[in-house]
Amino acid sequence: MTNDITQLDDEIRTKYAKGIAKTEEQNKNEGELKEEIKKELFGSFGGIIGVFGSFSYVYSGDVVSEDIIDYIATQLCKKNKDFIVITGRAHYIYDAVTRKVVRERPLQDTLQQFVEQNHINWIHYSTILASVCNYATFIVAPAIRSTSLIEETEFCKNIFKHNILGVFVYFVENQDEEDHLECGCYQLDKFDIDDTGQKFYLCKKNLKGEKDAVNCINNGTLHKINYASLKTLIDTVFTYLVITKRWENVPDIFQGIKSSLLETG
Repeated sequence: MTNDITQLDDEIRTKYAKGIAKTEEQNKNEGELKEEIKKELFGSFGGIIGVFGSFSYVYSGDVVSEDIIDYIATQLCKKNKDFIVITGRAHYIYDAVTRKVVRERPLQDTLQQFVEQNHINWIHYSTILASVCNYATFIVAPAIRSTSLIEETEFCKNIFKHNILGVFVYFVENQDEEDHLECGCYQLDKFDIDDTGQKFYLCKKNLKGEKDAVNCINNGTLHKINYASLKTLIDTVFTYLVITKRWENVPDIFQGIKSSLLETG
């Protein structure tokens, strides 16, 4: 049995060595790009808000996640005029002259060119965008996580030690589901969004270990999300796991938590 690369055939070993060298080069480029982009953006804006999620997920009413991400990014840009808002496909800047949000993608185009030129790979494309943000909102779909899971993981690493807030949002898709969230595995606290009577839930902590939570007979709303992901989102000090039924509420929920943090900080 082959247990070490030195025991491989010369041709295969040469191929592996080239692959390792390319990976090391791309990882080096990734680190340099993170530093360069972070420095440039923070030199021009008051902060960086990321809005991430799986673009292809379809919610009830045939609402595609891509449209939800675009809506949230646009609204957050309006509410945080000195910030730049970044998604996987574009970035948003508030134009004070026209009083409109401008949607562009030179940053994403540049990273895509680096991918096509083999300087970085597609995973690096996602990790670079997520790492430079010091605020972020993530749409946590119950399935088809793909690149959004990469961005969630990267943001939680907090490699620049500058993260202030990450709001991870899970949507319940019917009224009955929202009314029956308690299963005993997670502590859920209900909050008012505004004076309209609309609510959202904040998942503060998990109350049971992995075995009990995974095998919970209630199989409630949060059990549709991988336990390891839930545990990370709940335990990370700067992240909040939110549950709501209306994606239109996300910008107000984000702003409410952001304001509360800055007031108490």
